[in-house]
Amino acid sequence: MISQYFTKVRSTKYSRLIKLVLDRLIAASALLILSPLMLIVAIAIYFHMGNPILFTQTRPGKNARLFTFYKFRTMTNERDAEGNFLSDEKRLTSFGQFLRKSSLDELPQLWNVLKGDMSFVGPRPLLVRYLDRYTPEQARRHDVIPGITGLTQVKGRNSLYWEEKFRLDVWYVDNWSLWLDLKILFLTVFKVLQQEGINQEGYATSEEFKGQLKEHLNGEGRGILKPYASMTVEKQKRLQACLQELATLLYEQINRSELTDQESIEQNVRTQILEHISPQIALLYQTNNRT
Repeated sequence: MISQYFTKVRSTKYSRLIKLVLDRLIAASALLILSPLMLIVAIAIYFHMGNPILFTQTRPGKNARLFTFYKFRTMTNERDAEGNFLSDEKRLTSFGQFLRKSSLDELPQLWNVLKGDMSFVGPRPLLVRYLDRYTPEQARRHDVIPGITGLTQVKGRNSLYWEEKFRLDVWYVDNWSLWLDLKILFLTVFKVLQQEGINQEGYATSEEFKGQLKEHLNGEGRGILKPYASMTVEKQKRLQACLQELATLLYEQINRSELTDQESIEQNVRTQILEHISPQIALLYQTNNRT
């Protein structure tokens, strides 16, 4: 059994070395072959939106090591009177939407792959500010090199909720193989052609990850979620589903201008919890108020 374990470790090590070599060889070839297309896209961006051509941002990679992430720019630099950027929905241009639907905005990441910061396949590199919002399990997505595409992208992309994205990322980490990467690359081609899951409903891309319930996993929660850390996994999932339903109801009511101030929103939260979400959550809320 021990010899089988070391054989498997050695095999995985060789496979990852092959992946690293293939990534860089293919990235270098793709940059040469696709350079005319990238030049055309760059010129089109300049005439539609001006400078800069590229969107650059610091992102965390393997082991949370920071690197500069590259994409073609798809949004304008429009700001409000106070100098703050307008919402993504207002800054995303029709040409930018085309770049995203066709995934042409991802082409500069070939340079990231060539440098070794990224791979063709792996969990997508997210924002630096998300690092301290992950649970220990979610943070395992950084055990491998991030990718241009990944299991999350072929399973639904931005249409998935964050919890499902992270579950798929961790599954990929635990079950990685060269064959799995090949299947993901194959499925990515079909997803790009189908142009599905490019954005989450109601968002230009997807909602921000707020690290939902993370503090309660550490037993530091306050209010109605204080007992969260002592719940079973099944009850935690049911609670999260209830809260998601509550968030959806509030979002719809705020959009209809039924809720216009903090007091009305807080009162509505109490009402929804006690009457519409779940008797168990209502009991949890009432019990907490007595303590």
